[in-house]
Amino acid sequence: MSPDCAVNSSCSHGQALLLARHGETADNAAHLILGHRDPPLSDVGRKQATLLARAASAAGIIALWTSPLKRARQTAAVVGELIGVEPTVLPSLIESDRGAWEGEPIDLIARRDERLFEAFVTAEPGFTFPGGESLHE
Repeated sequence: MSPDCAVNSSCSHGQALLLARHGETADNAAHLILGHRDPPLSDVGRKQATLLARAASAAGIIALWTSPLKRARQTAAVVGELIGVEPTVLPSLIESDRGAWEGEPIDLIARRDERLFEAFVTAEPGFTFPGGESLHE
């Protein structure tokens, strides 16, 4: 796909938008809520980023956008290096503010705030993280 096709919807051949999440962090492995917490990738996360980079290369990815959080920037940097594209940081891609839940173990939240946790898991329209953002923000 040519770079012009990335911004021109009148290209004659198909376009695809591929979405990928950041690699694993120690907090992910510990089943903690991250939100705006900013841990780096773990060794596993760096390996996952390398696998993602190979897949992105095979898919012909021509542009990369990332959240400003370290885990996302590190993942995008690994991908960008392999495919020869400088990642663009977009603040609007930052993870939602999880408020008081940030840094808390998921299983503890599920036990302590059972009703609220269920609202989160089922993405109830009115759900808001305690002290944080709603799912719609």
